[in-house]
Amino acid sequence: MKKRTLILKPSVVNGLVPITFRYFLYAVVVSVVLFLVENILKNFNLIEISFKWWTVLIGLVILVLPSGSKLIKLRRTTYSFYTSHVESEFRFLTIKKHSVPYSQIVDMTLEISLWDRLTKAGNITLHTAEEKTPSLVLYYIRKPEQIEKIIYRMIYHHRKR
Repeated sequence: MKKRTLILKPSVVNGLVPITFRYFLYAVVVSVVLFLVENILKNFNLIEISFKWWTVLIGLVILVLPSGSKLIKLRRTTYSFYTSHVESEFRFLTIKKHSVPYSQIVDMTLEISLWDRLTKAGNITLHTAEEKTPSLVLYYIRKPEQIEKIIYRMIYHHRKR
């Protein structure tokens, strides 16, 4: 039986707020453009009905679909560290797993943007030497600098055996 030594979950706030804000801006732009088109068509007597509800509905769809999709990805992803490997697992309608043995990890990259610094989160990429095993990215991890040190220790202890 595999023993998990560490379990991490992506930070929902860190991952969800930027995408929701971005798509909110897209929704506002699309809604304004549709509103202007409607008014132009009404001024030239090309239409008599109002599209205001459709404009609001389209704006909500533009906002809700990507944000909802991202929320599901964040809530249903788990990063598990075992004694011999690290595993990323996404469970929703299907199960998607990706694992990397510690012996194949050659480097780590830490990415912390300005937003990440404010929310105390970031991304950690575990790079592998082999082409068969792609790199594993741990998205939106809380306290990534501390977690990076823990992962380095786990790799060191695995190779020491």
